[in-house]
Amino acid sequence: MSEDLIPHSDAEEGATIVAVTPEPIESNHKSAPKANTNFVTPVTNGTTVVETKAKNKIKSIEADNKTIDSGSIITYTVKLDEKNPDALEGDLKKIRFGFWLQDKNNKHVPLEVGKATLTAHKTHKGAIRIVKKGSLEVEDSTKDFFAIKGQQNLTSNIKNFSYYYALITVDSENKKVTLQVKFSKWLDGYRVRTEAYLLGDKMKADGGETTASRKVKAKPEIIEAYWLNASGRKITHAGYKQDAYLYIKTLGLYGKTIEAQVFDKDIHPNPVPQTGTDDQVSWQNNKIKIEKREVIKQFKVGDKKRYKEAQKDEAAEESPFLGLYSFESKRTYDLELYIHIVNADALKIEGIKSTYGHLNLIPEEKVVTAFFAETETEKVQADASEVKDAKTKKTKLPPKAKVSYYKKLSNGVIGQKIQLVAECTNLDGKEILFKIYEKNKLLVEKDKELPVLQKDAEVTKVKATVTDGYAVAEIELRQKSDDAFKNWLTALNIGGKPKDRKKTYFWIEIEIKDLIIPLKKDFLRRNAFEVISTNWHEPVDDPQISIYNQHGFEKAKSNTFGTGRGRFHSGLDIFSIEGSNVYACLDAEVYEIQKWTSKVKSGYGHNITLKVKNPQELRNRRREYTKAFSTDLDEKSSFDENSDIFLLRYAHLEDILVKKGQFVEAGKVIGKSGVSGIALGTYDPHVHFNIYSTAKAERYLVNPAYYVYWKELKDLTTEDKKVQKDRKDEKYKPNPVPKLSKL
Repeated sequence: MSEDLIPHSDAEEGATIVAVTPEPIESNHKSAPKANTNFVTPVTNGTTVVETKAKNKIKSIEADNKTIDSGSIITYTVKLDEKNPDALEGDLKKIRFGFWLQDKNNKHVPLEVGKATLTAHKTHKGAIRIVKKGSLEVEDSTKDFFAIKGQQNLTSNIKNFSYYYALITVDSENKKVTLQVKFSKWLDGYRVRTEAYLLGDKMKADGGETTASRKVKAKPEIIEAYWLNASGRKITHAGYKQDAYLYIKTLGLYGKTIEAQVFDKDIHPNPVPQTGTDDQVSWQNNKIKIEKREVIKQFKVGDKKRYKEAQKDEAAEESPFLGLYSFESKRTYDLELYIHIVNADALKIEGIKSTYGHLNLIPEEKVVTAFFAETETEKVQADASEVKDAKTKKTKLPPKAKVSYYKKLSNGVIGQKIQLVAECTNLDGKEILFKIYEKNKLLVEKDKELPVLQKDAEVTKVKATVTDGYAVAEIELRQKSDDAFKNWLTALNIGGKPKDRKKTYFWIEIEIKDLIIPLKKDFLRRNAFEVISTNWHEPVDDPQISIYNQHGFEKAKSNTFGTGRGRFHSGLDIFSIEGSNVYACLDAEVYEIQKWTSKVKSGYGHNITLKVKNPQELRNRRREYTKAFSTDLDEKSSFDENSDIFLLRYAHLEDILVKKGQFVEAGKVIGKSGVSGIALGTYDPHVHFNIYSTAKAERYLVNPAYYVYWKELKDLTTEDKKVQKDRKDEKYKPNPVPKLSKL
């Protein structure tokens, strides 16, 4: 795959970088439409090698259309400045093409180089080289390659699918080179910046005269449309008096407004949906603004009376199985709804279907599913009336609705706050009882309900009322007593090494008593909710206190959290021979990276700060700890153990192996230990380790020894002491700035 990335010599500000050797000239493309007779094809076993440095320069590149229409060929024509006529013919053969993308906000699309077989370095602008590809009979991809799945990455997807036909033609007679290319419809709305460059020259990547910038425009198309519930699950059934969410994915409709109407599919006499005879369900707030490729529209289902008029014809049928609801007999049946796009012809939508998004409204009172979740808020297009703009006095769509989204979780941490969620149909106003049971009986006895906290009270039956189809209760997975909770942590072997810690598994029982036939049902018995104490991994292997200080004196108390060096020291100095692995202690996001350079002489050197994903894991890790020295401190004044934000800082690194914004799992090697930041060198190589709550400021610090189970002086073995002494006895030398790995 690397052959399609921009060569190292072609990169200036931003192209993706790989090694390059002299390239062969490609022979004529067999499917070329009326290929120019002057297309040069000197063939020796299919290839001819040319010199790598051109004597003429790119003068211009022009495109034959103002937009890139998907499915159609766009032709780029490149001319040279002809300052060296004798070399012109050979230089034409050295013209190459590459492109990079900008989104709707004119921001460059970053490419994930360095993954799979893409070995090039990531730069400011990732660029893809255009090479001969496909034939006129080849069709566009049917899959959205921006939707990354499995082991895919964005760079390889763009390389493989962003264009599906390309032909480069050298026209020596007319002193030009043309590129004919078909770009994919999935680039709809993106701007393709196509640059011509010469083999052996650097790619400018500046959007200047050697670049033609065009926006891709796809033909109007509805890719798919279906219904979601508040947990983001695709649904085909729903109850009354709740919200459903219409998900629509489109191309070529950006900025347009779709009008969607709801119909009831008549069971009789129509064997298939026909909007001419099927019954329309009133939906006044039916306009959907296409603001991006995927949009979500709220639909308030309403009660049964809303559908009375739509069902009159079916209710008149003799068969008792026809129709949704008989207002005489009070008998209820499923109603099958679907969406029809009213203004499809006006929008010139290709391949439009008469129906989208089938949804059966069911009359039964039932609990569909129950699970552990975290609640997030999402903005969707509201099922509400249009409003008048105060300035223009014109009507416009209403403000977006903030709706709760219940994200189902498959695992969690003992002690954390979490939601119990039951998805229901036709049970609004009913009270639900949740009970939690343990599969492997580590924490409670067999057949005993797990005690948890609800509103700071310890309960074994969690109560919640169904609203808009969901019963939601926030709980904490712990008991009221701190001692009892510590017993749970002990049972899960919180102090053990990662491989020795235990897991437990929970399932849920739902009970509703206020029904004609009381309901009791189990959930998650087979795919139980996994619970751990913590995933903590020590920051280095075999962590231990540094015996010596920077100058080689035996002064261990200067390396702890406190005032042992006569002034405040903000962390632990954990002994670590240069080049040793440094690990992520918990699942986290790379929050900040600071580099030590000749200009930036930070005392922390190369350092990484991680933001912990689940704060409860850190809280659980805290141990009873007796301070090693009288000068040690517990924490600074503003440290908050109950904060939702914890930051871990690793300093004096020799190398950094992660990038800002990257997610890392506990135990991942994020860097290598070193002595950066200590310009004069040291007898005491170590990782300086900080833990902050709330924000990265001194007042939020805590003594890391409550969390890092390190060896104090009394715990060091003879071998431990020998290793530190041997390193201390090495020659003391100035410390150059270490070079970082290129990611």
